[in-house]
Amino acid sequence: MCGIFAYTGHGAPDRELLTAITRAAATRGPHAHGWTTGETTHRALGPMDPDAAVTACQDAHQCLGHARLATFGRYDDEDAVQPVTVDGHHVAFNGNIYNPVEVHPGTWPADTHHLAHAYAAERTHGHSPHRALERALAPARMNAWAVVILDASGALVTYRQGLPLFTYRAEGGLYLASRHFHPDASELAPNTLTVDTP
Repeated sequence: MCGIFAYTGHGAPDRELLTAITRAAATRGPHAHGWTTGETTHRALGPMDPDAAVTACQDAHQCLGHARLATFGRYDDEDAVQPVTVDGHHVAFNGNIYNPVEVHPGTWPADTHHLAHAYAAERTHGHSPHRALERALAPARMNAWAVVILDASGALVTYRQGLPLFTYRAEGGLYLASRHFHPDASELAPNTLTVDTP
């Protein structure tokens, strides 16, 4: 099961909370990792180093990261490392889409690429982040999922069913991770799509 972490806020994140979300995500995916601040992006094979993620994100107003546990495809496939970026939208996904070509046609290496291209196409057609993700996922066949998108507008878009996502809003920003990371963090409601702006 993959790990996801995210932050969006008016300023740089609290270092203690940033450390907590990166460590929570890192425990979930040993095969590959990546993160983006919207301006700089890192993707690599192997487990995530939470300290490196903290260093990369500590001065950013937004950050999205992913730790991959390969369930479909090769564990050493560099093209399957997330987050996937299309047209300035960054997508981190936990789960399996069993009909990715129906979500968006193409020959990309992983289902997350199909989802990212579908979402970007819907945004290009003028749909809001909420509506774009709804439309992108409508044809998808999935059993359980968690998706987090750092939209090009700066909005953080989340949607989960069956797989966990926890959030905690502190002064200045919103923190998210796939595991419980703070005593007051709460699990997002299942089958509920949310859009948060700084």
